[in-house]
Amino acid sequence: MAIDLLPYGAVAGDFQLYITLHYIWQVMPFFIPEVVSPPIYVEYGVPLMDGKLFHYICIIENGLVVMSDRQIVVPAFRNPVQLSSVLSGVSADNIAVFAPFWTNNRFYNLLPGHAPKVWYQTYTVLSHPVMLIVNSIVQQLFSPTRSFRARLVLIVTYDSMVPPWTATTLEVNTVQLVITTDYVHTYVFYNYPRGRMRWTPVYNTNLVQFYSFPVRIGFVIRTTNAFGIRTEWSVEDPNSAQWSRMTGRPNAFRMSDVLPTGRLYYRVETNSDTWVNPRLACQDWFENEDDPMTWGSSLIGRCPPTMAHALQEYGTFTTTPSDYPNTICFTRLFQSSSGGNMDCCYDIFTGSLLGQNRANSGAGFLRRYERTSLSDTSSMYYTQEYLPYQWCTVQSRSTAYRDKYVSRRVMSSSRSYTMVIQGTGYGDPHMATADGVEFTFNGYGEYVLLRSRSSAPYQFELQGRTAQPSTRNENVKATVFCAFALRQPNDTVEVFLNGDSSSFRIRVNGQEVPISGIIDGSRSTFGDGKIFPRYATSNGNNQTTPNGLLVSFPSGASVVITFSNGVMTYTVGVAQDMQGQLEGMLGSLRSLSAFDGKSVTDTSLFTYYPEGTSAMTYGDDSFQPTFFGDDLTALFGDPSLQAQAVAVCGSVTAKECLYDVAVTGDLSLGNDTLNHEKEFQKACGILSKQ
Repeated sequence: MAIDLLPYGAVAGDFQLYITLHYIWQVMPFFIPEVVSPPIYVEYGVPLMDGKLFHYICIIENGLVVMSDRQIVVPAFRNPVQLSSVLSGVSADNIAVFAPFWTNNRFYNLLPGHAPKVWYQTYTVLSHPVMLIVNSIVQQLFSPTRSFRARLVLIVTYDSMVPPWTATTLEVNTVQLVITTDYVHTYVFYNYPRGRMRWTPVYNTNLVQFYSFPVRIGFVIRTTNAFGIRTEWSVEDPNSAQWSRMTGRPNAFRMSDVLPTGRLYYRVETNSDTWVNPRLACQDWFENEDDPMTWGSSLIGRCPPTMAHALQEYGTFTTTPSDYPNTICFTRLFQSSSGGNMDCCYDIFTGSLLGQNRANSGAGFLRRYERTSLSDTSSMYYTQEYLPYQWCTVQSRSTAYRDKYVSRRVMSSSRSYTMVIQGTGYGDPHMATADGVEFTFNGYGEYVLLRSRSSAPYQFELQGRTAQPSTRNENVKATVFCAFALRQPNDTVEVFLNGDSSSFRIRVNGQEVPISGIIDGSRSTFGDGKIFPRYATSNGNNQTTPNGLLVSFPSGASVVITFSNGVMTYTVGVAQDMQGQLEGMLGSLRSLSAFDGKSVTDTSLFTYYPEGTSAMTYGDDSFQPTFFGDDLTALFGDPSLQAQAVAVCGSVTAKECLYDVAVTGDLSLGNDTLNHEKEFQKACGILSKQ
């Protein structure tokens, strides 16, 4: 059954290729250029072979339609040649030529009544009658068992074309090209209506076929991969470049007669049904995603400004994988209340935060879903984070789609960053706050180190227990921390030394937790908090036995507790929103308050006590420590130990280090004190630089 042409022409609302017609009574110009339409831009691209997307389509007067992946100067295509060689002189890496009837159509020396026109129109409205007709045709020709729903249809009609030779007004051809795609599969068909192909060559057959006026029918597609390797596919119909006066022989000029239905049709890609068009997928994802300010406002702009800052914010940030070389990324230990997080990535050589709107620079982005293994392809992270990033920023090859991604997954920045407020206690024991307030306290008992006031945005409390250290088999006149307890908001964690001070033990809400459960993660989570093992840097990669713990909470509060040489040390950090809302031995962490951290017998967080003691009986309010004075000789009483202490501490003014050696006789304890003091001062210096 012969086919009908799809609607075309002015009545169909087509565009007309602007070609100046010259009639026999007019003076013909010296040069007649080949007319090419303005490029038609296809936002999502027409998928062709190798999954390449072609975004630009041009219609040429001589029966060709040219596609390319980017805007190019369309080369001249006069004088048809074999389709397999038509691109030999063309430099474009990704280009396709579709030839429903490639010949030198004539638009000059026309007779009265000649009126050749080239019409074209794209359709994208899914409910348009033309789209529905095309859907039906594709389903009949290519996929009778599956539905096809076109999202783009291009119809080009070469209406009443005049042959290159002198011909009557009746000797005209009309052919039609249709390209349709759902942005996954692409189909092309050429329509040759019966009774509308009336060219009859008047020259010798051989001359027509090989020299003068051949007609080429088919297509050629070239793609180039990431390594610059080109691949070409060319299909040429058996009737292409053929002509015969005998019925039943190959004849390009009588396609409407030699084809049973007057139609050629091709599928011009090899995509599977699950193949994803990256721009279309990005757009669909973009439209379905909420404004990030509705769920990620607490994360946006809050990355530490440098890698050094991130390393010091160990109670808030932890490392996370990066796909880029020479890059290290950090993310918050806890998801936000809405489930989101932010990746903050840095150049490992300069330490600078990566970003500045360069989506493929290694910069970090806001994430709505928790990171999971890429092997879990059904996870929300894979489908809503990883794949959209690939579609929008890598595969789309478009800044517009990268911008869509960034508008839903905001790029990391530090414009709203505020540093954590820190305080510490170490040695016999010495206290320090972030703004440089330092003091030594040698009470013997349990004390409130830091406590939030009732007006604070969240409740947090840290208590410390002191005891006399035992060195050289004698009790010394000083105290050190031997246990800590912290609570937020209703969960309590206790960390305390074992009987011989050789290791530590952990209790969560009064129940003992084995250290092995913290190391392997099986017991590391409680309430809304987490416990992480900490290892001495001197252990190198042999991190089998932790020398401390990090206890962290989503509020931003964290405590690092370590032990060495029978002494426990802590560093506490809280978010800036706690400024002015704290009290205790560390004051507000900015300045000392009137609250002195007195004994907590009536409010103790501790549930474990050494045998024979309790919250009411632990400690000694009458304990008198050795006080530090300016006279080192009197303090030490041992010139040899004094000389060694000065050598270890590096100066006669390193009073905390010297004091700890003097009262304990332990040089290693003094060295620990010196190192911790330096590390804390360094951290405060880094964090204070915005």
